[in-house]
Amino acid sequence: MYSTDWNQYMAEIQQQLRQQEEKIRYLERKLTEVETELRRKVPTTIEKIEYKFDQLKIETLSGSLHIGLSPEELKKLDDLTLPSSDNMYGNDNLQPLYNNLQSYLRTEGPTIIQQLAQIENRKVDDGLMEMLIQDLEKQLPDRIRYYQETANEHHPSLSGEAYNDYIMNKIKEEIHRSLKVFLKNPKE
Repeated sequence: MYSTDWNQYMAEIQQQLRQQEEKIRYLERKLTEVETELRRKVPTTIEKIEYKFDQLKIETLSGSLHIGLSPEELKKLDDLTLPSSDNMYGNDNLQPLYNNLQSYLRTEGPTIIQQLAQIENRKVDDGLMEMLIQDLEKQLPDRIRYYQETANEHHPSLSGEAYNDYIMNKIKEEIHRSLKVFLKNPKE
């Protein structure tokens, strides 16, 4: 009786060994397949990454609001900062236009920002408002030059007050449009 238990026990061990050998062979085949597949697989190349900024939480806001410039135009420009007072006006006769637009930004800017913020259901504190106005002011000389070139190229008959009005109106449209886009994008 003792020997049958022993024989039965040995038979069970042999059966378990066979099952484990089969499992090992199966796993070895799978491993070989996976290795072969990995060798054949072409490495993945990521060509474009798109960020969804509306899904990010922004705790502080800093930077520049670029009016009327696309990313391609930004790459072409070396510096969008306000030129020093020595060469800001130079031969371009920017001073009258710059002064008028700066006055417009200081007087009308806060009202425009508040109206657009209300439309977009956004709260704009005094610090953000001042930052937006300063960023826009810094870009005025470059935008004035741009529209002077545009006016000279596409509207050569403009002169005097009509010339200045053309430039002023174009820049005011850009200011309004870029503030609207800025305030439309969710903060958080």
